[in-house]
Amino acid sequence: QVSNAIADPNDDAVTIGNAIPIEIVGLSLASTNGNAIDLTSTAAALTGSGTLAIGNNEFRTAGAEGIDVNLIVGTTGTLALNITNNSWDTASTQTGNAVDINRAGGTLNLNFSSNTNVKSNAAAVLINGGAVANTTITGFSNNTVHQNTLGAGVAISNVTFDAVAGGGVQQVDGDSLIIGVPGDGVG
Repeated sequence: QVSNAIADPNDDAVTIGNAIPIEIVGLSLASTNGNAIDLTSTAAALTGSGTLAIGNNEFRTAGAEGIDVNLIVGTTGTLALNITNNSWDTASTQTGNAVDINRAGGTLNLNFSSNTNVKSNAAAVLINGGAVANTTITGFSNNTVHQNTLGAGVAISNVTFDAVAGGGVQQVDGDSLIIGVPGDGVG
């Protein structure tokens, strides 16, 4: 559990490898040169919790990505990743993508919901699922992308939208996805 970490202005504020914690919650995160949160696996089995909640955090600034998730080739196991109820400081700078998820190994079940003012000097949300049927988006509702995002608002590739991973495909409730404001989109 990570719930009272001190932000590191010179490196990643929070770093995770294959040992997955239960949650990263309630933090105000900043890193001048690194990622606010970096989860990069090695070519081995995921251990620790099968579910990671990243929620109720404020992303103030990041020299790289805000949330950077890399499940590399050779990673095994399944991660249920819930990125919910986070906010981005609209006066901040996120140099890389605000949320950058790249699954090349293992299995990822992702709920990305109720995140507000996702903002970046690159893409706001970039999700690359890798091989089809290995990344399932189980929730994607009520997200907003700030109009000052310089790149794409949301770019998703090679994923399955299924409310309950496995079995028959169930519709994912998308509710609303607001990208920019009327007359002032992103990019």
